[in-house]
Amino acid sequence: MICMRCQSEMVASGRVGECTIETESFPIELETYLRQTFFESLCKRCIEELYQLALDSEQADEFYFEGPLLVFTSHYHFKRGYCCRSKCRHCPYGYAK
Repeated sequence: MICMRCQSEMVASGRVGECTIETESFPIELETYLRQTFFESLCKRCIEELYQLALDSEQADEFYFEGPLLVFTSHYHFKRGYCCRSKCRHCPYGYAK
């Protein structure tokens, strides 16, 4: 099985929300977030990175300028709480970029 976020091979198979990677459980906030994403399968490393994103989102920058353009960060999108389906560059919800 392939991780939809980093494209790496995974030894365990399972869908987000029905993870069979390990027997550990994740906080309910992370499980709720993962169910809102467009990811069907994620490796343990990506799940841990997304959890860290959730923990760091209070202190992170929400945007930066690229020339005249305002670019929202994945922290901004995460804090917003949903995917706008606009194919944002830093979408943490896995919508096709």
